[in-house]
Amino acid sequence: MTLNSFISKITHLDMYKIQKKYPLIIGLITSLLFIPFLLKAQKNLNEQVEVKRDYKPVLGESLKIRKSPQFGDDKNQSIKQDYPVKDPDVKPDTGINSIKPYIAQHQDKTNILPFYIRAAGGNLNAVLAEIYYNSLPNPQGNFGINIKHLSLSGKLENERFSNDQINFFGRKNDGDHYFSGDLGLNLKSNPFYGYDNSLYHYNASQVQQQFRKFNLGAEFGKIIDTAQGIQYHARLSGYYLGDSYSENENHIDLSGNLGFNQEKFSFNLLLRNVRYAVCPSQL
Repeated sequence: MTLNSFISKITHLDMYKIQKKYPLIIGLITSLLFIPFLLKAQKNLNEQVEVKRDYKPVLGESLKIRKSPQFGDDKNQSIKQDYPVKDPDVKPDTGINSIKPYIAQHQDKTNILPFYIRAAGGNLNAVLAEIYYNSLPNPQGNFGINIKHLSLSGKLENERFSNDQINFFGRKNDGDHYFSGDLGLNLKSNPFYGYDNSLYHYNASQVQQQFRKFNLGAEFGKIIDTAQGIQYHARLSGYYLGDSYSENENHIDLSGNLGFNQEKFSFNLLLRNVRYAVCPSQL
C-alpha cells in the first residue's frame, strides 16, 4: 500500500465518522456552500430579455380620420399677359356681307321632262338604245314604262349577243289605300360559236340559246302617315325563267305585314310564303 492511498483511506474514514456523529453541522456547512449559487441564479431570473419580432398592423389600433380629404389645389397660377400691338396701316375689311343661308326654290313640275331617250354605239358593232317614261307624281298616282335594247356582234360565225328588256310599272292612290304593280319581260340571246367552220356549219337558229324571264308583282296596303293606328300591306310577286331547251324555273313570293302603333306601344307581324321550283332537262 502506498502513502497516498493510505492518506485517502484515513480521510474517507474520518469524514464518514464526522457525518455520522454530527449530521446537523454537516447539513449547515453544505447549505452555506450552496448559498452563492442560489443568489446568482435568482439574479439571472430577475433580468429582462427584449424580444423583437416583425411588425403586423392591427386595424383596431389605427387612427380614424373624422373629416373628408381635401383634393383642391391652392397653388396660384400666374396668367400670361398678352398685349397685341395693332398695326395702324392695317385697315379692317368692312365690306364683308353677312352670311345668308341658301333657300331652295320650289321646283316647278312643268319644267321637268317625264321621259328621256338615249342611244350609243361602240366597237364589235355594239348598239344601245333606251326609252324611259314616267308620269309626274301626283296625289292620284303615277305610271311608267322602260324599254332597253343592247346588241353586239363579232367576226366569228354566229358571234352575236342581244339583250332586250321591257318593264311597266304604276301606282294608284285611293284615299288611305294604294294599289301598285309591275310587269317585266327580259330576253337574252347568245348563239354558240367558236367551232371549226371547215368541219361544221350551223345556222344561228340551230345553235341559238335564249333565256326568257317574265316577272309580275302586285301590292296593296294602307298609306303610312303620321296618324297612329293599324298599318298593313300585302304583296304577291313571281317570275318564270326558261331557255331554248327544256330548262325552266318558277318562283312565287307572297308576303304581308300587319302593324299597330300607339304612343308607347308598337306591334308588327310579318308573314311570308315562298314557292320555288326547277324543272331540269330530260337527258
